[in-house]
Amino acid sequence: MRSGLELAAAFAAGILIIYAVAEAATAVAPYGDSPRLFYAVLADIGLGLGTLLLAVAIRHRRSRPTLLSARAEWAIHLLSAIALAVTLVISAANSLEASASGQGGPPLILEIFTGACLTVSLALVMARRVTLGFLVSGSLALALTVTALIAAR
Repeated sequence: MRSGLELAAAFAAGILIIYAVAEAATAVAPYGDSPRLFYAVLADIGLGLGTLLLAVAIRHRRSRPTLLSARAEWAIHLLSAIALAVTLVISAANSLEASASGQGGPPLILEIFTGACLTVSLALVMARRVTLGFLVSGSLALALTVTALIAAR
C-alpha cells in the first residue's frame, strides 16, 4: 500500500512540475498587457507543491541504492537544464502578436518533456538529500520570479 501511495505522489508531482514549466514559459513570453508576475507565482506554486509531493514519494526510497551511475545522473541533470533553457528561450523569443493570440511558443510536447526531465532530476537530487532538492526547487522559483519582475518593467 505504501508503494502505491508513493507512486501516486510521484505521478502527481510530475503533473504539477509539468504545469509549472508551462506557466514558467507563459511568464517569460512577451505578453503586452498580461501580468508576468502572476504566471510566475502560479509556476512557483506548482513547482513547490510538486517538490513537496516528490519529497513524500522519495522519503521512503532514500535508503535504497540508486540504479543509475553518477555519469547517468549528471546526464539527466544536464538534459533537464538544457530542456528547461530551450523551453524558456523559445517562449521568450516568441513575437508579441503570436504570444498575445496564444500562438507560437514552445510546443506542448517540449513542455511535457521538460517537466518530466525536471521531475526526474529533482527526484535524483532528493534521493541523496531532500533538503538539497528543496534548495534547487526554491532557487528555480526565485530565479523565475526575479526574471518575471525584471521583464515586466
